[in-house]
Amino acid sequence: MSLNALTSLKININHYYSFKVFECLANPGIFPALKSVNLDFENVSLKSEGAKFVSQFIQTVSKTIEDMSLNLRYNRLNDESVVEILDAIEGIEKLSGLSLAISANVFKEIGTDRLAYFL
Repeated sequence: MSLNALTSLKININHYYSFKVFECLANPGIFPALKSVNLDFENVSLKSEGAKFVSQFIQTVSKTIEDMSLNLRYNRLNDESVVEILDAIEGIEKLSGLSLAISANVFKEIGTDRLAYFL
């Protein structure tokens, strides 16, 4: 099976603590035709390192993606991580649908302000 032809991707990983999956997602050009993505990474302790991989993945698919669902609840995301992810989402050229769950993290004023600006 070739990943080059995928137009839709759903990954659900909960309570998982290895970064190998996230590193693979950040591989440039891995999904050149992707239009819809649903990433459910609730409670996987992404922290700032994992958030970088998620942001890189979003940047990688930013030219083709049209619909995104992203669950990052309970991941200890700090202000910098939230800003980085929201910046990546704003770089998506054709986004027409977005579901974003980022509650129950550790970001404070900067992350909250950036989220308010994003909305």
